[in-house]
Amino acid sequence: LANVRRVRLLRQTLRRLRPDFVLSFSDQMNIVSLEATRGLQVPHWISEHSHPGHQRLSPFWERWRKRSYPRCTGCHVLTEEIASYMTRWIAADKFRVIPPAISLPPVGQSSELSSGRGKAGMRSVLYVGRLSEEKGCAELLRAWAEVAGELPDWQLLIAGEGALRGELEQQAREMPRVQFLGWVENPASLYAQADLFVLPSRYEGFPLALLEAMRCGLPCVATRCSSAIEVLSRAGEGVRVVPVVAEQGQTSEAKALGALATSILMLAENPTLRQQMGHAAQSIASGYRWDALGPAWDAILDA
Repeated sequence: LANVRRVRLLRQTLRRLRPDFVLSFSDQMNIVSLEATRGLQVPHWISEHSHPGHQRLSPFWERWRKRSYPRCTGCHVLTEEIASYMTRWIAADKFRVIPPAISLPPVGQSSELSSGRGKAGMRSVLYVGRLSEEKGCAELLRAWAEVAGELPDWQLLIAGEGALRGELEQQAREMPRVQFLGWVENPASLYAQADLFVLPSRYEGFPLALLEAMRCGLPCVATRCSSAIEVLSRAGEGVRVVPVVAEQGQTSEAKALGALATSILMLAENPTLRQQMGHAAQSIASGYRWDALGPAWDAILDA
């Protein structure tokens, strides 16, 4: 009933606005808005920011998506891999693949870390993102537990909120030098103070936090959680790529966890390599500025 009301109100609003076109973002909103524009004779583009093959909806929403997605005028996705998967619902000629563009706010005089950072001179491994199962924070903590004893001058900073925060804090209770920073309004200040960024995700559409960290010149360790990772890594120049830890056999999981821990340790102990990878990462990420990718969006809007 809530969805019926939602669709009805959105349809009424669109009829009043009489838009030239509709552009909606993310799975459930795409479905609801496609239902609302049914019969209105208005072009409707949808934008999918996750990989539907990994981020499944409930059976009800999946059935609704299967029925509604084919009606879109066009579909924006982040990678060719996602477009290939979604051809089960949408004709191939309707897709436009545009990776995310980034713009970071300037780092202010004050820092979100000013009251929570450890002792002076402490170096930081940084994670930024939701605290949810698919983000792999539990695996990151397990990797940190393996290397923390060898890195007494390093701390692990976890920025973000989510349903698993309490569980993750409990997991980290006996681990040295782990800080949960919660929601941070300006992540640029975190990237500016960190020394190493880690993306431990199980799956991603196109990891925006990784791209932001690279743009700030941070060396990065990332799991092979998206086809975008290989593009961003350029054979390891700016990103050291490791296997996804979760959802593997016991032996393979142990090897993947070991690869994550080893990569963190190796970069933490090698400042020259960190500097080289940071420069490479910044160069790679410079291709994802808004002035570079904005024209691709302009082409969609103008059409």
